[in-house]
This record gives sequence, C-alpha cells and structure tokens, in this order.
Amino acid sequence: MNQPNLESDHLDYLVVRSFDELSPFLDSFLALYRRIFLREYAPKLLGHLYRDCPCGQGSGVLVLRGDEVLGFAGIIPQEIEAAGKVVSYGLSINMMVAPEIRSGGATFVRMVKELESLARRSGYEFILGFPNQNAFLPFVKLAGWRLVDEARFAEGDIAVAGYIDFLRAQTQKAFLTKRLLRWRLTRFSYRVVSGCLLKEYLGETNLIDLLESQPLQPFQGIFPYWSSFGKSQFRLREDYVARLTWQPLQNSFCIDDLKLSLLYSDVF
Repeated sequence: MNQPNLESDHLDYLVVRSFDELSPFLDSFLALYRRIFLREYAPKLLGHLYRDCPCGQGSGVLVLRGDEVLGFAGIIPQEIEAAGKVVSYGLSINMMVAPEIRSGGATFVRMVKELESLARRSGYEFILGFPNQNAFLPFVKLAGWRLVDEARFAEGDIAVAGYIDFLRAQTQKAFLTKRLLRWRLTRFSYRVVSGCLLKEYLGETNLIDLLESQPLQPFQGIFPYWSSFGKSQFRLREDYVARLTWQPLQNSFCIDDLKLSLLYSDVF
C-alpha cells in the first residue's frame, strides 16, 4: 500500500487500490457516512461495489487525520462496447467530505484531482458521476466536471420486462458489456426519504434472473428518466433531480456516444 503524504494542515491523502486496502478503514468510513448522511451504509453493498465488480476492484482516495477518515472519493471500473471496441471508464461514487474540512473547497478539489490521476493510471477514458444536490456545484464549479443531462424519477404500473424493453428501445450507440450488465442489474430499489434518494441494495435477486423466471413481475418503485429520452410515457416525480456529470481523460471518446444508451440510464 502506498504511504500517505503529510500535508501542512495535517491531513493525509491516501490512495487505496482494492477492497483489501480499503478494509482497514471501513469502521471510520462507515462512521463518516453515518455522520454526513444520517443513515447506515449496507455492508453488503460495499463488497458488491468495491470487491465484486467483474471489471476489477474499486479504488479511491481517503483523507485521513491520524486514523480517522474525514473524506473519501471512490471509483469503480466499468466498461461499454462502443464503435466496435470495449471502452473502460470509471464511475465516481461515495464522495464524502467532513463538514470541518469543507471550507474553501480546497480539500474537495484535491480529492477530485487525486481521483482523476488514479483514473488515468488505471487506463480509464473518462469518469462518470451522479453527484447529489450538495456535491453537484462543487464538481462543476470547482473541479471542472461537465453536466451531461438531468433526470426526473418516473413511476408507472409496468412489468420489469416492459421497462427493460423500453430502455433497450432507447439504446443506440453504447452498450454495457454482458458481464457488467448482469452485475449492474443486480436488483436495487429506489425510494425518496426527506428529499434524499435512497438506493437500497437487495442483492439476492438478479434482475436478469427475475426476467427469465417472472417476466410479468410488476415493478414497484421509481426509476430514472433522462431528458434525452424525450417525452415520458410514465408519471414523472418532481421531488428529486438526478444529474449525470463526466470528466474526459482522453480525447478518443465522444460524450455523444453516451446519449440514449442503457449505460446512460443507470438503472437499478
């Protein structure tokens, strides 16, 4: 594991490149998550994201004061098939900065730049992120990430298979690889609590398996509907807006290749 560099403000920035390297800090990571979001982080979800992704293990940047985690920016490897080739990219997740080190945004910017450097070394062509309402402006205004599109959340009395068919009808250029699609479609449930979107990990049932066994299973919950899909055939909620941002790392990938793709929907 690489050694942290001591900063004048006594914060250490430590890159972790695997779930095993993150594991010694999990208790403090989870404590920071509870302090910021006022809810628990499902332990099974951590393993699902950082250990079990078929494209490789997740990594990230820790901000430490001694043994205490005061900040974290995570990234997990993803891949799509576009223009006849497999493109690797990183999905930015779990951005957290303790309130006492947020002033001026310097810690946030340093974390993001460290994350971008890690992504370049990992060979990713770009980074995607779905920042919450608090993190969106810092990502765009301070770190220079670009807004791609916004989504409302839709709800409707349709079967799961019908929703997947709808998404596939929107798909044009970019496709998740088969192994990543199966992993991404592990069943989640969305709900909104106190204006904050919660994505609950259910894990036991993979959506693809569910479609094969129960193709008419009703879909209970809400799901993202991106503006680029056009006029919605579903009921749209106005209580939460999701935003897709990206940071290109190489010049070989065009953001237009993401438009109207299954990747773009970030389903389940």
